[in-house]
Amino acid sequence: MSITSGLLILGLVLGAVALVHQSASPLASGVEPFQAKAVSHTATIRLKGPVDQVFPLFGPVREKDWAPGWSPELVYPTDREAAEGMVFKTAGEEGQTLWAITGYDPAQHTIAYVNMTPGYMVNLIVIRCAAAGSGETDATVTYSHVALGERGNNFVQHMDDHAYAAKMEHWQLAINYRLETGKTMPMQH
Repeated sequence: MSITSGLLILGLVLGAVALVHQSASPLASGVEPFQAKAVSHTATIRLKGPVDQVFPLFGPVREKDWAPGWSPELVYPTDREAAEGMVFKTAGEEGQTLWAITGYDPAQHTIAYVNMTPGYMVNLIVIRCAAAGSGETDATVTYSHVALGERGNNFVQHMDDHAYAAKMEHWQLAINYRLETGKTMPMQH
């Protein structure tokens, strides 16, 4: 699967969601149909390690090295750290999230995910790493969010440029901490 295939999968997921919402027939009951909000952001972060050391940290298993509390449950395949077509689950405040790696190209240092938390959100995440400077890496991260409910709409409404920049700043700090110390940055409350 390519990243384009990942976009196709996202389209299929969103189409299925639309069918579910249509089958509820809110217009027949006089209820306003749900109007999903969506937002997409891209940012590049500078990481203090060579691309071959940095890129694996964006796979679902190795993300545990820098993201406190990240605990994916691999569904298939379970014998690798990352693979195109890999499916896994995570748990969070909004419920269980189902993930799939829709594109994985280690030679090009690119990975793409689609995930869905029922009733909340569908996300498409694309990460491209490239060598930069002397032994450093630029990671360009794109997140596209589509709400599946009012809580998701609230998230999308608040995920503005400032909020996304703060998220990426945190990623940069956490990953660089791992690269510099070999440890996971303590959780900040």
